[in-house]
Amino acid sequence: MTSKNILFIFLLFLFLLGGIGIFVTNRKKEQNERRNSWIKYSVYFLIINTLFVSMMYFPTLFSTFCILIVLGGAFEMIRLQRNSHQPVWYGFFPAYLIAAVLFCIFSLESQDIQSFTLLTVCSFDAFSQLSGQLFGKRKICPRISPAKTIGGTIGGTIISIVV
Repeated sequence: MTSKNILFIFLLFLFLLGGIGIFVTNRKKEQNERRNSWIKYSVYFLIINTLFVSMMYFPTLFSTFCILIVLGGAFEMIRLQRNSHQPVWYGFFPAYLIAAVLFCIFSLESQDIQSFTLLTVCSFDAFSQLSGQLFGKRKICPRISPAKTIGGTIGGTIISIVV
C-alpha cells in the first residue's frame, strides 16, 4: 500500500469520525438543522476529497482547482461589494489578493507539504466545529463570528496536532 493510499484512508477515517460527531450533535437539533448539517458535511466531503485526490494523483488538475477557487473567491468579494453599503472592497480585497497569490504558489509545492497542510487545516476546521457544538459554551468574539467558542478552538487544535 502506497503512502498516498494510506493518507487517503486516514482522510476517510477523519470523515467517519466527523460523521459520528454530526450524528451525536444532531440528536438535539430540529429536523431542518439536522438536514443542513448533513448537507454541509456532504459538500465538505466532496470538496475536500476532490482536492485531495487531485492533489495526490492529478497535480495539474489540483493547480487548476486552486486557480478556480481563487477566481470564485474574487467573484464572491465583488458580489459582496456590490451588495454592501460599506467599502468591503478596500478593506479585504488587497488581503485576499495576497492570500490568493500565496495559495497559487502553494499549489506548486511538493505533495508532502500540500497533504500535510490540507489534512491539518481540514481537521482543525471540521473538528473545531464539532467540538464547539459538543463542548463550546464561552464565545470568543460574538460580534465578529457568533458561533466560535473556546471549546471549539481547543478541540480543533487538539485534533489537528494529533493529525
